[in-house]
Amino acid sequence: MHQLQACEDGQVSRVESGLDAGLDVNATDEDETTALHVAAANGNEAVVRVLLMRGASLDKANTMGWTPLLLASRHGHINVLTLLLQNNADLNARTKLGAGALTLAAAGGHIQTCKLLVDAGADLTPGTRIGGTNWEFTPLMVAAQFGHEVVVRYFIEKGCDVNYRTPSMGMNSLMLAALNGHVTTAQILIEHGGDPNLTNVNDQTPLQIAALSSNAEVKGFLDRKTANKPHQGDAQICRNKTVTKSENWEINVWVNLLVILVKQVFLSCFNVGLAHIERVISHKVI
Repeated sequence: MHQLQACEDGQVSRVESGLDAGLDVNATDEDETTALHVAAANGNEAVVRVLLMRGASLDKANTMGWTPLLLASRHGHINVLTLLLQNNADLNARTKLGAGALTLAAAGGHIQTCKLLVDAGADLTPGTRIGGTNWEFTPLMVAAQFGHEVVVRYFIEKGCDVNYRTPSMGMNSLMLAALNGHVTTAQILIEHGGDPNLTNVNDQTPLQIAALSSNAEVKGFLDRKTANKPHQGDAQICRNKTVTKSENWEINVWVNLLVILVKQVFLSCFNVGLAHIERVISHKVI
């Protein structure tokens, strides 16, 4: 049987037999995926333990920057994550798109994993520039994006800024909840000080983003909470040669499209690597 398939299936004896026969514990496939990546992604603690005892590279990253710890965090495999942390895995590792372990756990809605990572010292603020990628999103924003209400409450209790806005687009947690139609998440954020009148770089409030995204339930809720509403006569069309920020329709259309694409960007941040993590979780190589 293929060694990585054995790691996927949790077949400890086959993994040990392969290593005894001379297979390299750190052998990789075309994506730089190792046996430890596969075992961690599938939550196979016993296999992870064997691989570590045999010298597996703890912090080896695949071609998209995913380490075993990041994979265990993304999939909520808390026993594997605990084992990796006990062996001093790098808590600050990030994917090539900049997502860290706590962000990935938040994306999956894994509350116990989030708690373990926070207790271990994971940062609740946006990431620093790593490998040219400036990760602007807090774990709270990610939890709000996916509508994980328990995780949202936890991060608020831990002191995450509910009104933090990204430097590049001015998006915040409430805007992301509005964008994706998570009305309960929006309610939680406002209950804990979220300001529905804040705007992004295109001067759009969460209410306007909900309307733009056709999320009627969130729009109805935010309509009752928002004082900063556009006037009926505010048109985003340039009708003369004097172009101001609010009248520049080309900029507005462009940013509107960017706002709509935020969801796709988020998904790519958490699932790039899962494209071949699908192969990691159901591996056919080696």
